[in-house]
Amino acid sequence: MNPEQLLSQLEPNRLPPEIGFWPLATGWWVLIAIVAAAGAVALVYALRRHRKNAYRRAGLSRLLELENNAGSAVELSETLKIVALNAFPQAQVAGLNANKWRDFLVSSCPDLASDSLELLAQVHQKTPPAPSSSDWTHAKVWVTRHRGSDV
Repeated sequence: MNPEQLLSQLEPNRLPPEIGFWPLATGWWVLIAIVAAAGAVALVYALRRHRKNAYRRAGLSRLLELENNAGSAVELSETLKIVALNAFPQAQVAGLNANKWRDFLVSSCPDLASDSLELLAQVHQKTPPAPSSSDWTHAKVWVTRHRGSDV
C-alpha cells in the first residue's frame, strides 16, 4: 500500500477535554480555609475593639452636644470623669478633683500639652469660667486618644 493511502485512512487527532475550574485542587481549599480563618479572626478583633471603644464614642457625642449647647465647665468635667471611670479603675479616678484631676488627664494622654485643660482646676470655684474652644478641643483629644488601663 501506498503510504499516502494509509495516512488518508487515519482520523484527525482528538484533543483531550479542557481542564475545568471545578473541582478545586487541595491547595486552593487550604488557601480558602486560611483566608476564611484570618477573616474571622480580623472580624472578631474589630468587633471587640468597636465594643471596647463604645464609651469613647458616647463621651465624644456628649462633648459635642455640650459644646453646641454652650455647656458649662462643670458639665465638661463631669463628662470627662464619666469617660475616665469607664477607662480606669474607680479607685484611681473617683477621688480626683481640681489640679490632681487635670494632671491625671494630661498624664494619661500623651497628645495633650502640660498646660491643657487649666479650666478643670477652677471648676469648684463659686463662678467657674466658661469653657473656651481650646478647652473643648483638648477634651475631645483626651476622649479619643487617652491611654486607659483595661478595667
